[in-house]
Amino acid sequence: MIDIIIPGFKTLKLKSLVLDLNGTLATDGLIPEKVIKKLNKLKQILNIFIITAGTHGNLEEISEKIRARLASITELEEKWEEFYSLITESSPKSIIVNKLGNVIFKESYLLKAKLPLLIKIKHKNGSEQKRDFVSKIGAENCICVGNGSNDALMFKECNLSIAIIGQEGLSTQAFQNADILVKDICDALNMLSNPKRIVATLRR
Repeated sequence: MIDIIIPGFKTLKLKSLVLDLNGTLATDGLIPEKVIKKLNKLKQILNIFIITAGTHGNLEEISEKIRARLASITELEEKWEEFYSLITESSPKSIIVNKLGNVIFKESYLLKAKLPLLIKIKHKNGSEQKRDFVSKIGAENCICVGNGSNDALMFKECNLSIAIIGQEGLSTQAFQNADILVKDICDALNMLSNPKRIVATLRR
């Protein structure tokens, strides 16, 4: 979990990270090794979910590379109780940013980090499927990262949203609904590892 007190804005208690795949984590269907390393670091403190329509059709290859469990949105809906434990278990470590801006690391939970979940959505109504998934896992404890038009509704739903420009560009719908804009996925993931950057950006 990441706890952040942002002066003049709100307090964040982030448990889940929901990421778009193509254009966000991956460029032309490929995820750079440096991004995978950052994901492996973050899975120690957040439950990670990657949602995609599978534009490039290489999801099995990607799931193996990032050591994620691949599931369809239909499978999740049919076996929700099985997957729910993956979502609601306490994260093994916590980062807290207090009112003074000090970062505190807590290691009271020594659970083994869980595998990220790579979720394939249906080709139609992608925006609604992403929004509904965020709502179902607890939007108040969720941060979303994306770049596409079908990320706009989950940006509205979650507690914190980061839009990235990246090499594939950023849709105006996603941009208009984001809390933070960064140039690429590494910047977004680095903000979560260094949450004082989020405080500096959003404090009022």
